[in-house]
Amino acid sequence: MTVTSRRNVVATVGSTTAINADLDPIFAAIEAHRRAEVEFSGAVERLSDLENELPKERRRSEIKMGVLAIVLEDDPRWIELQRTVLAASKIADEAATQLLNTRPTTLAGVAAVLRYAYDFARRGLEFPGGYDDGDLSQCPWGVEWSVYFHRNLAQAIEAMMVR
Repeated sequence: MTVTSRRNVVATVGSTTAINADLDPIFAAIEAHRRAEVEFSGAVERLSDLENELPKERRRSEIKMGVLAIVLEDDPRWIELQRTVLAASKIADEAATQLLNTRPTTLAGVAAVLRYAYDFARRGLEFPGGYDDGDLSQCPWGVEWSVYFHRNLAQAIEAMMVR
């Protein structure tokens, strides 16, 4: 898929959001995740730019396992951007979980969320992992987003077949 056609897929999903949001809640969930990812990517990009500007001894604060370890001697801009990245990451993860928990109610919604997830992963981006459905006996560290995504899509399609 070319860059131009990927943009068209995103544009198609974005342009149908307003039209189909009342018919299928998945369109709003897709848009919320897209916006959260744009914010997160922007924060990471600003952090990368500042990383190139600051000496290493002024940028030792870092996020480890979802926790920000602050070094007080760091440049205040570095610390603030680390906070921004952490907050944006949490919002993006919450939006991914909301996307996961929103079942499409129309075939157009199924197609849109499948296209969206494909495009997202195709760009080398990842949905969060470590989901727990209450039974971690098979996989103690939790499972990837895609496991529940596929299950939920199957359930959504089955519900449409019953109607």
